[in-house]
Amino acid sequence: MAGKTRRTILAVGSCLILPLALPFGLLPLSVQAMESGGRPNAGMGGGVISGTPELILPDALREGGASAARPRSTTDRLQVAQTGGNDGDTSGRYGGGNSSSGPGAGFFQSAEPGSPGLAAARTVEQERQTLAQLKQLQKRILEESASCDRQIRNGMTAQSCFLNVLKYFRRGLDKAAAEGSPVAIATAPVILDVRRKVRAATSVRKAVDVVREGVSKVRSISLVQSDDTVIAELRSQQRNVVEQTLASIEVDMARAVGL
Repeated sequence: MAGKTRRTILAVGSCLILPLALPFGLLPLSVQAMESGGRPNAGMGGGVISGTPELILPDALREGGASAARPRSTTDRLQVAQTGGNDGDTSGRYGGGNSSSGPGAGFFQSAEPGSPGLAAARTVEQERQTLAQLKQLQKRILEESASCDRQIRNGMTAQSCFLNVLKYFRRGLDKAAAEGSPVAIATAPVILDVRRKVRAATSVRKAVDVVREGVSKVRSISLVQSDDTVIAELRSQQRNVVEQTLASIEVDMARAVGL
């Protein structure tokens, strides 16, 4: 009688402990194990080593209780960090970069000509398309630059007009850079720097000097090395187009104010 009462108490105790144990991923000990002193299985699957009968839970409930309490692994945390979870900000204008400021910040800072990653994926056809794109951009920019003479006569300041021209120039280079052009990636921050300095210039003469310095910077940019001589020549032509466009802006700016 005493043995039966003891088993009843143990069974009731197990039923009371079970709801508290489930949220922590703990599986019940067998009543027989508790009675005989059998050692619980250390694994997450539960059961006892002694092989005696145990309180059996449905598989879904057993697995649910364990997984709910299992801490995320390092791999899980890395996956969350990589996917971001939310629609967060993608750092860098062209898919990389950092939060640094100034010319060449972000993607430009680590993707100047000479970077192996930029030289690898470009084809001759892509470089030809970029050259054609830059020539079309040059045509539009020269038209805008030439129109500043008329706009200045109509009351617009020279700096305001040419700041707009430089803004359009930068946007065109941004587009080519976003498509992977190493030359555009390297020259776009130069144009940005020129525009900032023109805005800060205290006179049109100083603004003209800033543009002239920008022309020299573009000319001094080292091109991405390529084993393909056709690609190397196309990139040289692309840089020349950017240089000539900026030089034309310098000439138009000086002429518009009689320098």
